[in-house]
Amino acid sequence: MTRRRLLTTAAMVAAPAMTLAIGLLAMPRPPALSEQVTGDAALAAAVRGDLLAAGQRHEAVVVSIDGDRTRFAGFGADEHTPFEIGSATKTMTGLLFQDAIERGELAAEDRLEGCLPELAGTAAGAVRLDDLATHTSGMPRLLSDPGFQADTLGRSLLGQNPYTLTVDEMLALTRAERVGEPGTFEYSNLGTALLGQAIARCAGMDYPTLLSTRLFEPLGMTESTVPVTAADLRPIDTRGYNAQGVAQDQWAIGGHAPAGGVRSTAHDMTLFVRALLDGTAPGASAMDPRRETASGPIGWFWFTLDVDGTAITFHNGQTGGFTSAIMLDRAAGRAGFVLDDTATNVDEVAYAILTKGAAR
Repeated sequence: MTRRRLLTTAAMVAAPAMTLAIGLLAMPRPPALSEQVTGDAALAAAVRGDLLAAGQRHEAVVVSIDGDRTRFAGFGADEHTPFEIGSATKTMTGLLFQDAIERGELAAEDRLEGCLPELAGTAAGAVRLDDLATHTSGMPRLLSDPGFQADTLGRSLLGQNPYTLTVDEMLALTRAERVGEPGTFEYSNLGTALLGQAIARCAGMDYPTLLSTRLFEPLGMTESTVPVTAADLRPIDTRGYNAQGVAQDQWAIGGHAPAGGVRSTAHDMTLFVRALLDGTAPGASAMDPRRETASGPIGWFWFTLDVDGTAITFHNGQTGGFTSAIMLDRAAGRAGFVLDDTATNVDEVAYAILTKGAAR
């Protein structure tokens, strides 16, 4: 697989990310990529052109990891600036799934209704957990309820948080959801959200508490949060921008949190990625491929891409105003990741950091 093929595959992951539509408001003068640089000036100079080519407009952070060496560069942001990481949250949900399996709280082949009895007797309740974790469950990308679809689209068009359902509201609508035949890959935010809530329920916690207790705290990720409602947002949780430079509201996405609700920093994500590389992250084997799909091998939400004979473990994320990308060469002990506050694809930037960042 060539580098071009890698980025095409990555775009397939990004295409069904959490954003439904870009803001169609009268556009103010868009911001520009910040000239204020923190961290490694050489790394910043090396990736500035890549960020501009990706359409990045305001603030960003990039990190290169190669063995014991870590390089950080920020544009208008530092290691402690929080960003919405979007669907990269799914990778954390995958680790929680594997960790719960190892604890004996559930089994990969269990049905959703085993942890969420509200779904007993429904098509969704009969779905297997491992099918949800590999996007092969037949669950649609989003709830098909017309009211949900209309509300979500309207909020997206206005630059607002489109995901406002509580866990109970999401489960109530899921009871009527039609589910396709399992086995075919279909990226599903709904399926991920349901799996995350099921893991939490079987552990006797809500999802934010589960994530904090079993991942953030063991790894020392004290700057990472999962805002579920607007009241959970902090003053430092700023707004981002869509691809046209229009400011978007912050996301606090309620019941959908396991699919894209985390806010994190370069500091915390470095701890996370390092623990992934050395295998000390709880549930780290979630990265190992479990199924072959039309999009290539997939673990518990982690994609593995073959690039000229090199296996790259990958996920990205996007919200209304932020984007992220994580790429790991586990065999070589190397990684590159990007967080920024513009909703444009940064897979190429992360790939460049992975392959060349440590040498720059």
